[in-house]
Amino acid sequence: VDRAGKAMPEIARTGANVVRLFWFATHNVKIAEAEAAIEAALDNGMIPMLELHDSTCKWDLEPILDYWTSDDALALIERHSKHLLINIANEASAPDGARFKQGYGDAVKRLRAAGIHVPLVIDGANCGRNYQMLIDNGPALLEADPDHNLIFSAHLYDPMSALQYGDLFDRTAELELPFIVGEFAHKQPPGCGSALDY
Repeated sequence: VDRAGKAMPEIARTGANVVRLFWFATHNVKIAEAEAAIEAALDNGMIPMLELHDSTCKWDLEPILDYWTSDDALALIERHSKHLLINIANEASAPDGARFKQGYGDAVKRLRAAGIHVPLVIDGANCGRNYQMLIDNGPALLEADPDHNLIFSAHLYDPMSALQYGDLFDRTAELELPFIVGEFAHKQPPGCGSALDY
């Protein structure tokens, strides 16, 4: 496990300006151990995006929020608040839009009340792939955030036409929704379907 960020120079050679650092709240790994990777990203000209992987493809934000609001996490985030993005929960998958909106609305309020004021990244549901849930609920979540400082991230592993991609980007632009493609590849993950027309 490369918790020290030894791969950062190679990642930087791709021209990347942001790097996601995946972490776990429930694996008994202290968040202070992420410091070296955060500093390595910054030393190589990339903004670190620290994220928790515990709720991937399921809906369980509570242990994640407990971890983010722990004394150690708050101290780490404060130390790097000028150059850090927090991806609240990788691919957390609410079963419907109402629970997505309520769950993330509560999560954002809790993180802000704890003193976290860095940009917060929210992934789409359905393992990050449901970008429509971001479009449907993103504006309300952004409005409800006391800092108005959210970024919405889709993981585009489903085959889409150029028209569908264009519609997605046009729609997020029309809504003035801060939006990124958080994950993408030339093919779907194993067992998930066909190759993508990248």
